Amino acid sequence: MSITDAAVTDAAGNKVEPIDKSLAKPVATFTADSTQPILTKYTLNLNSKVIEAEFSEPVRVDTVDVTKIVFQPAKDSSAIAANKKYTLTKGTATRKQGSNLVIVIALDQADIDALNVIPTLATDTSSTHIAFTPDFALDMAGNKIIEVPVDAGKQAETVTVGLVAS
Repeated sequence: MSITDAAVTDAAGNKVEPIDKSLAKPVATFTADSTQPILTKYTLNLNSKVIEAEFSEPVRVDTVDVTKIVFQPAKDSSAIAANKKYTLTKGTATRKQGSNLVIVIALDQADIDALNVIPTLATDTSSTHIAFTPDFALDMAGNKIIEVPVDAGKQAETVTVGLVAS
């Protein structure tokens, strides 16, 4: 490891002693990150067509695969008919400005339309649960996300219901 004198100052304002690159110190012990990210909460807004998902640690937005997301009307949807739940088909993930832990998924209009026509799905928080496989996303170290299985879907924190065109 090498550092400049600007890297750290103590409480009295004294700068750290610099270590030049040519005199860099080897790391004594290195432990790689093996902690998998966990979805802590999410919101669904059908008007603005976005999901905001917060994780326990940063997730690489370029690894998000929205086709692994299933919306289901109950926590345990393992026995619910396939036409009562919905798997997303398209979307784009970006990082929420000012937050390393929140990603914003812009949903495709076809997915919004499909969610709006299933009468028992995504009408409020009690009918909005999300499930996904570990292949949904990776963290910065390449660890897969902790799965949210269909028999233990995570309920939305808030749901903003979309307007249906007549």
